[in-house]
Amino acid sequence: MIRRNRKSRLLQRVWLAGYLMTMAAILYGMISLRNMQLDQNNSATTQADWQQWRNEAARQSTGKGPVQRRVPKTLDPPIMVLFSEHFPVIVIFSLLFGSAFYFMLYFFVHGTLTRKSNIWRHPEK
Repeated sequence: MIRRNRKSRLLQRVWLAGYLMTMAAILYGMISLRNMQLDQNNSATTQADWQQWRNEAARQSTGKGPVQRRVPKTLDPPIMVLFSEHFPVIVIFSLLFGSAFYFMLYFFVHGTLTRKSNIWRHPEK
């Protein structure tokens, strides 16, 4: 019985360490992705492309194009706005979804490995 408790505690620590490493990997990945996107999209060509698209949207907002568009209010490209203004929300929800998936995995694996089989079998004739 004592040996089983030690094994159980060890497995719980392994699952906890795995959870912490998974959350750290998600956080590191999100920060790396943010830095990469901000560096990549902070160039003059990206700003010029965005300004060109805004000008085209302004032209089409008058009804002289295939569709009637609204002119975007922001002067920055959407990816810049997403990663500069909304990054904390992205990180929080990434960690929440990552936690949910990790605990589902824990629930399934733990339930599968600790289940006791009570299948009653008919004797062979």
